[in-house]
Amino acid sequence: EKIDLFYPDGYTHGNLGMVWGYRVLSPEFPFEEGAGWEDDEWQKAILMMTDGINTIPPYYGAYKGYLDYVDEGINKAELDERFEAVCENLRQEGVLVYTVTFTSGVDATTRGYYERCATAPTKYINAPSQDDLIAAFEKISTELSNLHISK
Repeated sequence: EKIDLFYPDGYTHGNLGMVWGYRVLSPEFPFEEGAGWEDDEWQKAILMMTDGINTIPPYYGAYKGYLDYVDEGINKAELDERFEAVCENLRQEGVLVYTVTFTSGVDATTRGYYERCATAPTKYINAPSQDDLIAAFEKISTELSNLHISK
């Protein structure tokens, strides 16, 4: 019955998605199977997508369950800053970062965060339509396939 309390409610936490992507790529706990950051045999890559802006529900936190974000001092600007910090850390580790914004629900500010997050401007794609999104995945998959073949 508690599981029924968890359902999509229109909120976006891009920073948490990036943190979990970072953790999966990391050779450290909790996913220790990953190759080392300095391993020349591997090129780590991450693709981060969003269909909305970072928003904060007044009643739920990703780690602590039900809480009041206002009491915790967290606001949208803090989520955006955390997102940028994780992006910077990934790039410093040599991770190839692709970002995609899709649908018309993504504002110019959020598109800017995602563009700056990507390894290079060519690694960011705005895909407002389904056809644009399909083209984005084709571009990214081709680039990653070519990277694999070249190694």
